[in-house]
Amino acid sequence: MNNNSEIKIIRLPDYKYISRDIRDVNSYYDYNKEILMPRISFGRILIENEQGLQGLLDLNGQLYIPCLYDRIDLYTDRFIKISHLDETDKRYYGVLDVSGNNIIPCECTEIIVYGGYKDKKMDRLIYCLNDKWGVSSIEGDTIVPAVFDKLRVCFLHVDDNEVMVFIVSRDNLWGAYDIYGDELISCDKDNVKCFPEQQYQKPELLIFEAKGKKIPVTYRGHWLKDSWYQREINGFVASEKPVFLEKNDNSSNDRHNEDCYKKAASSQLPGKFTTIYYDETGKIIRPRMGYQDENGATILANEHSFIRPAGKRLMVAQHYLNLFSDIVQLYDETGKTIFKEELNDVIVTNTGKIACSPFDWEKVEYLDYMYFYDEDKNTYSKITEYNYISRSCLVAPYYIAMIYGLNDRTTYGLVDGDGNIVVAVEYTFFLNANDYLTDNSILASKDECWYLIRVCQK
Repeated sequence: MNNNSEIKIIRLPDYKYISRDIRDVNSYYDYNKEILMPRISFGRILIENEQGLQGLLDLNGQLYIPCLYDRIDLYTDRFIKISHLDETDKRYYGVLDVSGNNIIPCECTEIIVYGGYKDKKMDRLIYCLNDKWGVSSIEGDTIVPAVFDKLRVCFLHVDDNEVMVFIVSRDNLWGAYDIYGDELISCDKDNVKCFPEQQYQKPELLIFEAKGKKIPVTYRGHWLKDSWYQREINGFVASEKPVFLEKNDNSSNDRHNEDCYKKAASSQLPGKFTTIYYDETGKIIRPRMGYQDENGATILANEHSFIRPAGKRLMVAQHYLNLFSDIVQLYDETGKTIFKEELNDVIVTNTGKIACSPFDWEKVEYLDYMYFYDEDKNTYSKITEYNYISRSCLVAPYYIAMIYGLNDRTTYGLVDGDGNIVVAVEYTFFLNANDYLTDNSILASKDECWYLIRVCQK
């Protein structure tokens, strides 16, 4: 057990858990194809109670947003989009803040999200309420009042900046507002459009018609201090400072992976790897690798599709004839194999041990054991409680262990870098749960219940 880490196993309540993959918050989504399993997004889990009402759960298993809504269409670190059907099956939309308070009432026939700014104050909600169009900020401040019959968005390209403006219409007269709600053109013109009219032509001007004349208008609204780029959201881009949970960039998965491998033993092989690109007849071939000792003597012939260091003075190599079968072997610096079995994977753990998963390539299945080799002592332990560990460090400093390919059933648990079991290998499914957390977490299921397994750093 790692003394700097604490494992918490939290049983999630018995709700219906719903997983949605929404790439564009403004696009059509088939809600009949929802997957019934937990999915973490922005530090929350979408749930549904027995009455069919939806809410959000936090990552301690506590109810965060009560199950009060017919449908939660989208939730981010800034807002929650909800909807409901009336008695005629017409759907209406609304927006809540992350605490569940109303930003826009759930009475809108349409809500369009424009976002992706690093500064969340620039994001906009365009909505139609009582057949009138308006624009709101994410915080609920009115940008353009909901009094217009029509509203469309265009972008002006000015000095390498792309500026969002709203062209509006009321009583067949047109006007325009900028992203801050400042009036650019009063709503008494016969027509307003951008020029050139197509967005791919990068319009730079607004043109309005009044009394039969076309008059160009340059953008004169506020400017941002730094260059910025506005785009319609395509999969919501999280802000740099989330509201749900404070995001710690120094605790990302990449950093955990990096830490794990930095702790792994560095190679001290004295010789050098060699590569050839031609066979003995001079024919061009796939690169083949070998290894020579410090005196130039051949230890491993140039017959391997790859050779990489493992531990201090060991090597993992794959013969070129096994390129498409993933058969590898573990060798010492003299070219002697450590294990007689063929191996599928070799991992150097964060404690310096070398985890090896034997594989029967004739039967195409894992064997019912694996090895943890101690290079310093030249000894190994044979593990029979599981037969594979994942290279991924989702739960660093621990590893996901599996009983893989036996009895047509795969089960999961956690082990440390020495191969010791720290969470029993008895869960039947797991999902990555790292989302705005300083802790490493996975979601796992057992006996039709879901558990959040969190590795907390002390």
